[in-house]
Amino acid sequence: VKDAYDEEGDLGIVAEKSKASQRQLSFAAKPKPLLLSNVLKSLRAIAEMEGFKVQDKKISAIQRMLRDARGSEARFVIRCLQGKLRIGLAETT
Repeated sequence: VKDAYDEEGDLGIVAEKSKASQRQLSFAAKPKPLLLSNVLKSLRAIAEMEGFKVQDKKISAIQRMLRDARGSEARFVIRCLQGKLRIGLAETT
C-alpha cells in the first residue's frame, strides 16, 4: 500500500484501484449497497467511539464500509476519513 501511495499520491485512488483488483468469491453473499445515510451513521459512530480496544472497533467499521463500496465509492470513503474531499471549499484561517 505504501508503494502504491508513493506512486499515486492519493490514498483514495489507491483504495479504489485495490478494490477494483479484488475478486469476489462467486458463492459469497453480495455486499449491501453503500448508502449515504449508512456511511454518515458509520462515520459518526467512528467519531464517537471510545474505550477499550476502540482502534479495533474503528478498523472493523471502516473495513465494513470498504467491503460494501463499489466503483469509486472506496475512494470517497477514504477521502472522507482523511478530510480530503477536494470539493473546492477550504477553511480559511
